[in-house]
Amino acid sequence: MKRFLQCAACFVLAVMLAGCDLSVSMGGNVEELLRAPQPTQLQSAVQKALVSYLGETPQMKYPRGGEELSPILLRDLDTDGEDEAIAFFTTEKSGSNVCVAVLEQVEDTWEVVCETEGLSTEISQTQTVTLRADSVQLVVGYANSNLTDRYLTIYSYRDGTVVQEYQQACEAFLVADLSGDDISEVYLAQSTAQAGSLTLEAVRDMGGSLQSVQTVQLNSSFLHCTQLLQTISGRARGLVVSGQLASGSQAQQLLRMSAGKLTHWPSSDPDRVTERTMGLPEALAPRTTAGGTVLLAHVEARADTENATRRYYFVEWDDYLAAEPAREYGVADVQAGYYIRLPESWRDTVTLEDGPWQNSFVLRNEEQKALCTVRVVEEDATVGQYEKLLSLEGGQKVVIFFHDSCTPGEALTLRAGAHAL
Repeated sequence: MKRFLQCAACFVLAVMLAGCDLSVSMGGNVEELLRAPQPTQLQSAVQKALVSYLGETPQMKYPRGGEELSPILLRDLDTDGEDEAIAFFTTEKSGSNVCVAVLEQVEDTWEVVCETEGLSTEISQTQTVTLRADSVQLVVGYANSNLTDRYLTIYSYRDGTVVQEYQQACEAFLVADLSGDDISEVYLAQSTAQAGSLTLEAVRDMGGSLQSVQTVQLNSSFLHCTQLLQTISGRARGLVVSGQLASGSQAQQLLRMSAGKLTHWPSSDPDRVTERTMGLPEALAPRTTAGGTVLLAHVEARADTENATRRYYFVEWDDYLAAEPAREYGVADVQAGYYIRLPESWRDTVTLEDGPWQNSFVLRNEEQKALCTVRVVEEDATVGQYEKLLSLEGGQKVVIFFHDSCTPGEALTLRAGAHAL
């Protein structure tokens, strides 16, 4: 800690000796500078244009989540074949709310064409999407500093002007093509006037105007919506809602797109998914396969040992959209954060016990013969005949030793089905 403070003091002194104003050079926000990458040549050119236009140095605003983490996006918003630059920032003159500026490139420089003020002080996420044919929209999620109050705004850019097409307070939103017509829709989870009541609203283009086309009541046990995920299984498309319960834990709900409308699914037992996903450890959150299918966890059994409680679980992962039950079975270590798929023939027949090393376990068959031993060790550790399954955060890896009772086919299932949580 002492060394860190000394380094910080040297950094501040170096800036002062260089004749720089610390608050300006840091954009007024030390936290954002520490997590922000160095600006590219494009970003530097855009920021220079902003300074010239505003008459002051703006504080660039980095999205707090999502896939786009830069305060400057390069997109062809008006579909004229030339990219525009979209910048998110605040200034002392304009106040605390985020501003959005669109810049056009003129020869070798950028010029601000227009700007507009956003709805709050932070950006939760942003993306460019296609909500109608032959057009591009800018979707911005605004939020307050602790991300508890969120607002969605959808912009279009035409004739040198940013046009606000839609705005709504929401707890979470998702842009996805669930209807399968190559045009995306917007799905928003929001609280209603009734306390503790959540709805999901579907918004799509109707004759050149973004309109609400459906409202669905979400599970009554949800206090808040924390995430919306698209899921695909074969030709079926749907949406997974993650909700926060009164206990503080999470649960999920599934909606399926059918004939252009979202319906509760499974239709025969709409509450089944929520009931099976209640009270799960935080590590067993929904996971998405390479094919876009969201799998939801269900704990089959807790595998407590003499040395570990609430660490190991036998877990089933379900694709509830599948025409036939599509379930994956395995063991999860929620403390270290990994999962290993097990052969279906091992279901309800294997037992788990402490291994001979710290952070290890042994799986045994019904005859109490060892099938495999699994260990979590440092990434650079030498482990003899053990083979590596996967790497974990924090410089660790999962290794495994297959005993003679484990067949080559069974070992292949474990190797192929290991992943971090």
